[in-house]
Amino acid sequence: MKVKEASFIKKNGELRTMFYVSLRDLPYGFLPERKTSREKKIKASENPDLELVWDIQEGGYRFVNHSRLVPKMHW
Repeated sequence: MKVKEASFIKKNGELRTMFYVSLRDLPYGFLPERKTSREKKIKASENPDLELVWDIQEGGYRFVNHSRLVPKMHW
């Protein structure tokens, strides 16, 4: 299972770093049945920047908005 890290600006302007797994990278049977609402499915299909993922820290489904990602700084 590949855990990814993303930092992004939330709608309220706060910076958040999330550790997540793309749904396609999860092993079969790892999560209970997906319980996404019809609205979430429609929202994701209408916006190609949104990816539905499993948030490791929160233990739930979240969207990563790839258009709001903050580049990682390397020193």
